[in-house]
Order: sequence, then structure tokens, then C-alpha cells
Amino acid sequence: MLLGSGLEPRYWRLATEAANAVRLRSPVRGLAVTPHKLFWGVRPSAVPMRVFGCTAYVRKPDHTRSHKFATVADKGRFVGWEPDGNYRVLVNGKLVISRDVAIDETGPWQPTPLAACPDSDSDEDCPPV
Repeated sequence: MLLGSGLEPRYWRLATEAANAVRLRSPVRGLAVTPHKLFWGVRPSAVPMRVFGCTAYVRKPDHTRSHKFATVADKGRFVGWEPDGNYRVLVNGKLVISRDVAIDETGPWQPTPLAACPDSDSDEDCPPV
């Protein structure tokens, strides 16, 4: 997972936690229930499985935006789930935990150049968020 995502080796812990979350929610031959249900006695959350390392957009709270036309989300990389179902997203090297996440699994992750989309009043074209 880590190699396929293109993330640096220092994120191995996040990759193993995400792999374990997928493994515990996957059916096992010879068991009538998933390992998650067997260990904890409850069905796993209905959070959909996502591609590790894909592009994710974390919504910014309204009060943190500088003006009405500022970007509404930060672009990052999906790196797993929290036990309560929130998503873990790596944004600029920092781990952000949020439920307000849009995930794009259609293609490989592409960083957005900072100069191409300033958070100012300029009229430059910015990639959609």
C-alpha cells in the first residue's frame, strides 16, 4: 500500500493501520462473521473502503477562511480511518482528522502548485477544489 501510494517510507505506520482496518472488515473463509465482529462483538462501521494515498479534499471551517472567495478545502492524501469513522488525511505533512472529506479515487495524486492557486484576490485560474 505504501509503495503503491507513492508516500514516503516515514508514513509506514499509517499504511499498516489502514491495511489492518481493511483486513479486519474483510470476510474470512471459515468464519460466518468478519474478524471485526468476532473481536469486538459489533459490526464494523459502514465507512466505505478507499484507495490509500488517493487525493482527498478536507473542508475548511467557515471561520478559518480569510474571505468569501477563499478556497473551501485543503488538498491532501487519504491515509486511513479513525475508529469513529472519521477520515485521516495528510495535508502538507500534517495529519488532519475530519468527517467533511471529499475523496477522488479516479487518478493518481497530483500536488497543486502553490503559485497556481493563491489564496488572494487575484484573477488567476485555479484548479477546482
